[in-house]
Amino acid sequence: MRKVLTLLIVLVFAFTLFAGCANTAQEQAAAEAPSESNTDSGTEEMTADEKPVFAWLLLGANDWTVQYQEAAKEACEENGFDYVDYNCEGDVQKQLDHVQTCISTGVAAIAIQPAENTAIAPALKKAADAGIIVINHFEMDASLGLNDYNNVNFVIFGQYEAGHLIGEAFAEKLPEGSKVGLIGGTAGADNNNQRKQGFTDAVQGKLEVVSEIDANWDRAKAQTAAEDIMTAFDDIAGIYAVDDGMAVGVVEAVKAANKLDQIIVGGTGGDANGLKMLEAGELFATCTVGCDWYATTAVDVVKRLMAGEDVEKMTKYPPELVNQENYSQYK
Repeated sequence: MRKVLTLLIVLVFAFTLFAGCANTAQEQAAAEAPSESNTDSGTEEMTADEKPVFAWLLLGANDWTVQYQEAAKEACEENGFDYVDYNCEGDVQKQLDHVQTCISTGVAAIAIQPAENTAIAPALKKAADAGIIVINHFEMDASLGLNDYNNVNFVIFGQYEAGHLIGEAFAEKLPEGSKVGLIGGTAGADNNNQRKQGFTDAVQGKLEVVSEIDANWDRAKAQTAAEDIMTAFDDIAGIYAVDDGMAVGVVEAVKAANKLDQIIVGGTGGDANGLKMLEAGELFATCTVGCDWYATTAVDVVKRLMAGEDVEKMTKYPPELVNQENYSQYK
């Protein structure tokens, strides 16, 4: 009897030990197994819900840029993109860092106003090689190798043409040989250089450009520049600021000097500032740049490229002269 009882105790112990081992093995297996949220199907669902990121690399902070940003945000929202922007404030190195950030974070597309074409071109090639669609808002010399580069498209404005149109208007309005001043944006920036060159070429042999000052797209600096020009040349007949935001500062300086009837002021942009000054009779002429067009066209090009469509490498906005006679058409 004692032997039987001992055998029963051994069997119960063995069974309990076996059951415990089995439970431990099951718990361990359950812990090592992937959870449902980490399976391939779960990852695919999460990726499908994510929106591609469209990064906007801005050159400066002015009224035109604010309108451009608003249009870009709206276009991104309407077309299924997440919007993000970086403003280099004219600093080339900062913009290079911004391009690298876009590459590192894996954005789907970049729209950029290059701070300086030659310096930025290699970084844009690197972004394009990483699979990012690059929309360049400035023309580039063919020697930089981006004009036919894969994943690089151009949505541009006729910068030179804009300056030339304003220059032609100045030359037609003012007596031959009149003195004019030129106020630019960021020194070395291609849009600044092209607008100034267009104006200079248009007035060559007709008007005398006696002063040229870059004001970094800043209204207050442009006002100071205009004051300096008027002080140095009391017979100045016209001042062209290559941006309507800066033209506001120039107009303020001219008004303060009580010379609004003696000095004509030109701008570029055709934004709310320009139209308001034209309506008030303070601005002689400006050019449409197309804030909304830039943004909506950039989004449209990226969307079509992502859909596999063939898109022209360059889409160009032709500037139009806006003056006190036709400004109401652009409101």
